[in-house]
Amino acid sequence: MRDLLKNENDIDQNHEIHEIIYLGVCMKQMFLVLVVFFGFAGNAMAVDCSHSMLRFPMSEITQTLQRNPQAADTLEGVHMYWIRWGAQQESIQITEVALQCLESQGVVERFKLLNHVLWRRARN
Repeated sequence: MRDLLKNENDIDQNHEIHEIIYLGVCMKQMFLVLVVFFGFAGNAMAVDCSHSMLRFPMSEITQTLQRNPQAADTLEGVHMYWIRWGAQQESIQITEVALQCLESQGVVERFKLLNHVLWRRARN
């Protein structure tokens, strides 16, 4: 019985460790999102579109639109299907900032369809 209780305690400790690690990863992602989005400008809404964290999603979005110029999707769809994250998927806020950067460069545009905001290649 003592061995069983010991194993259950080990499982509880392992679960707590995994929760702490997950919380740490989430906090890191949120901090990086804040740094990218707000930069070092304090309250100014300055987005550093050259930040290394944005290069990959911006490139993936651009490549998707080159392969399929008629593509349009929601933020969630772009995040899940246009960007090949691999094993380490970034926060959806990174995708949102990447889309805003591409919008400011004239690469993409957003439009409203019913109650949804969709992103597509800019229609100059």
